[in-house]
Amino acid sequence: MFPISNIGTSARTWRDIMTLKPGMEPLAANESSTEWMLNYMEDEFGPKVRKQVEFASDSWYFDQKLVSIRIDQWMRRNPELVVLEVSDQIYERIDRSSWNAGKLNISQFEIQYDSHLLGSGYRPFRWILTRQLLYLMYGRQSWQTKWCHAYAKLFHKLIKETGLLW
Repeated sequence: MFPISNIGTSARTWRDIMTLKPGMEPLAANESSTEWMLNYMEDEFGPKVRKQVEFASDSWYFDQKLVSIRIDQWMRRNPELVVLEVSDQIYERIDRSSWNAGKLNISQFEIQYDSHLLGSGYRPFRWILTRQLLYLMYGRQSWQTKWCHAYAKLFHKLIKETGLLW
């Protein structure tokens, strides 16, 4: 099974991998995105995709399984187009079980390939930890960091005003 976050290709190739043809988009099919995705996944896995998902169950990884199946099928159809680079032999993942973004320095960050962000990342105390990763990735004064700060500030304001998620 391929970790989805580690795969990169063009949008055109993704459509080919996922066997999406023009007119198959949810709006073209006159369906909601959720209903369209359930129908698409049901073609591969059957009606069990419509049942409630339990944490760490077989259905928890349906998205990853589906992408892995489609990539395997595509690679068999197009062996001459496949470029496979295995990068996890020297790279590490920043995982929320051992979150240490605030202790990383730039040279360490260069061997990280992915970040499994903290749960409840929308909460202000989690944002404090998450922004350490932003500073490392983009610097404190970059437009990306400023945009993320503005987004978080507005989000926290709206959440506080509505009383949701607290």
